Amino acid sequence: MAVPASLSMYQQFKNLHEEELFDSLVDLGDLFLTSDSRPRNLTAQRDLLKGAREEFRCVVLYGYALFQEHRYRQAIDVYGRACSMLLHTYPPPGSVGRIGGRSVNGPKVESPPGTLGFERLFTEDDIKYRLAQAWWLLGDVGEATCVLETIPPVNRSAKTLILMIKLNSTRTAYVLDKLKQVLRQVPLALRVLQSWFQNGGKLVELNANLGKNVQEEKVSQLLNRLVQSHSFYFTGSIQSAYQNATVLQEDPVLSHNPTIMMLQARCQTALGNLDHAARIYSSIDHGNPNFFQDMDDYAALLFEQGEKNQPAQQSLQKLSDRLLKTASLSPEAWVAKGYSALSRKDMGSALKYAEHANSLDDNRFRTHVLLGLVYLKKDELAPAQRCFRKALEIVPTCLEAHRYLIETYQRKVGEKETIVAAQNMYRACKKNPRCVQYYADCLLQYSSRIRELTGILEKHMKAYPSDQKSGILLAQAYEKMKQPEKAIEVLKKQLCRGNLKEIHESLSRLYRLTDNAEKEAEHSSLAAAVPLPNMADPRADSPLPGPSGSSFRGSPGSARDSANEEINDSDNEEDEDDNEGMESGLE
Repeated sequence: MAVPASLSMYQQFKNLHEEELFDSLVDLGDLFLTSDSRPRNLTAQRDLLKGAREEFRCVVLYGYALFQEHRYRQAIDVYGRACSMLLHTYPPPGSVGRIGGRSVNGPKVESPPGTLGFERLFTEDDIKYRLAQAWWLLGDVGEATCVLETIPPVNRSAKTLILMIKLNSTRTAYVLDKLKQVLRQVPLALRVLQSWFQNGGKLVELNANLGKNVQEEKVSQLLNRLVQSHSFYFTGSIQSAYQNATVLQEDPVLSHNPTIMMLQARCQTALGNLDHAARIYSSIDHGNPNFFQDMDDYAALLFEQGEKNQPAQQSLQKLSDRLLKTASLSPEAWVAKGYSALSRKDMGSALKYAEHANSLDDNRFRTHVLLGLVYLKKDELAPAQRCFRKALEIVPTCLEAHRYLIETYQRKVGEKETIVAAQNMYRACKKNPRCVQYYADCLLQYSSRIRELTGILEKHMKAYPSDQKSGILLAQAYEKMKQPEKAIEVLKKQLCRGNLKEIHESLSRLYRLTDNAEKEAEHSSLAAAVPLPNMADPRADSPLPGPSGSSFRGSPGSARDSANEEINDSDNEEDEDDNEGMESGLE
């Protein structure tokens, strides 16, 4: 092993930084670059570090190492010192320019080609970005915002804009403006594109023909279709989103791609086809043993299914064990562990896991939903409400947070507050077909709202005639309105789409109300004969029921039946036009 040559102090700092030995770099900085406010002999220190420019670079690397070691308060002090040094010029004006890469009375000085990555650390904008990030991580949004606002708009990098979005997440117009600026800089930032659509941004506003950003034509076509799929999903055209994702999944390049299959599973969940969604998630789980991103969505689905299905609880336990082995530092793993503990009614462990997941990523809506659900199960309604509201601050269209928040109101306060919460959910999430189901579940309890609810369900069933859950709820609404014949007619149509135990039970009850003993007995027997779905090991080659009730064989996301329904909902007409207007630019 070669003995390292003698290096200057700055070179020693740089060497430790490049090797990512941040703890040792901090130790060295603590010795020679004290971060407290006591007077220091600057001249002696600069002599030690071979001049002011060397001192400045050592200070910046010291601050970066403190940040990586999560010593944010000290990092703020050190980065603040670096910003103070930027107010002076070393050497004097008229020679090289200001420390940090920006000249005293001119534009930003560009770093030499090929060194941008490392040299960027010493620019004024990057120093201010990390200073603001440290303030944010300490919970001081005001200070973080003040620092970021001092960066000129033309110099704000994509990461700076993302941090500004996080600091102002409740200001939709502000968020959309900053997201558009990010996408101008990095047009292939797919998560940013999803956030754009999720916050109400339109595809047509982006001119998102990615062909001009990607040289490979095939890649360009696939990316354009993926962008369009996300646009359809977030504008409520769930069937179209699923159809586009299915086309992508059937392409040889993306066949069985977990990212595409995750989108398919979300579409099926939104459509209320939970068994189908579970099969797709399970195929991801079996086919990609190291994949963990967003698999806490699968855990949440298994928890919901497991409340009525023991095999789903077993699948949830296996999933949580795998995620913990695969990605023990990810919030997804601990969210899955929390749901698994909750399904076993182990409240102590569930609370511990939920809090740990929250500590790993406080900006992830799922961690707050889980923590709130644990409190809800413990009947601690005030902290549960805080958690659900926090989840809704992060994702205002989070259906689960709305649903559980409504449940806290049902337990704690009266009809008026519950209905207001349900209406807030419907306004925020009505483009999600499952929202109608939750809304109906809530309003069916209040006789004064039955007529209004019936109109909403009738309109929904015209748009989604295969939504069996909503069909059952519409039948219940007719029953409450003393119209059992209409209820029977609705349920008989739903039987043609799938043989559900709940439909037979409802028909048996309705025929009893209409004094039809023969039909009552017939459907009672049929209800008893319907087997429970087996979710213990839903394989990829299992027959998958689409929304139309048909069964087929193939990969879990290749069901074209699910995408062929005509969408008639007038709420979606404007969004459909927006997407259709872009097709010529996307193909």
